[in-house]
Amino acid sequence: MYIIHKKIFSMCVLEELKNRPGNFNFLEHYYDEQWKNMLERDYRVMNKIGTDAWNFVKKYDDFIWEANRLDPMYKTILDNIGSIKNFHNGRSFNKSMYHMTMIARHGWENYKSMF
Repeated sequence: MYIIHKKIFSMCVLEELKNRPGNFNFLEHYYDEQWKNMLERDYRVMNKIGTDAWNFVKKYDDFIWEANRLDPMYKTILDNIGSIKNFHNGRSFNKSMYHMTMIARHGWENYKSMF
C-alpha cells in the first residue's frame, strides 16, 4: 500500500510542484542553482507582500532607476528583497527585479514562454 501511495504522490504532486508558479528550474540553461534559488525566494517574497507589490513593479521599466522611492511600497520591497541579509548586491537586486517586473507585466506562463 505504501508503494502505491508513493507512486501516486510522485506522479501527481511532484509533477504539480515542478510546474507551479515560482519554480525557476526551467532557467537551468541560463542561470546556476544559486540564481534560481534567489529568484524563487524573491518571487515568494513578492507574493507574500501581495498584489500591491506586483502592481508597483509593473509600472517601471527599470525598477532601480525609475521607481518612486518616496512610495512606501518601494521601501517594503527593498527591505524584504534587496537587503544584504538576502545576499543581494545592487546588480543582482536590479536583475532580480527585472524578472519580477516581467512576471508582473506578462504573467507567469507568458514569462516562462519567453525563455
